[in-house]
Amino acid sequence: MESMHNEAYLKENKEHADDDGYLLFFQMNTAESCSKVCEPTLLTKKELQNKRRRELYAQTKEARNTCKKELSKEAGELHDKRKKERHSQQNKKCGNRSKQLMMKQLNHKRHCSHRYTSWNFLQMLYL
Repeated sequence: MESMHNEAYLKENKEHADDDGYLLFFQMNTAESCSKVCEPTLLTKKELQNKRRRELYAQTKEARNTCKKELSKEAGELHDKRKKERHSQQNKKCGNRSKQLMMKQLNHKRHCSHRYTSWNFLQMLYL
């Protein structure tokens, strides 16, 4: 009879606790029989909110970390790709510059050598 009374008490308090949004924990007293329930411990709404907040924060933190890892991996790949593109463009520019510089130098040498040879030829004529 007593166990039925305890079960009814548990059921009634559990429903009440669920309605109010509280979590109900029952502590068993080892000195008395296991069937007898001691004072139930209710978490206050504030404690319950804090607990839920901590759980939610842990979940979001875990999700954020996985997202960060994925994003950093993608960002690293994108950075490498852009870096390669930038280097290839710079190499093209440098290649064009070096070609232009070489042409300038060749033209200069041709011009100077032509002047030099013509000067030598004139000197030879007057000697």
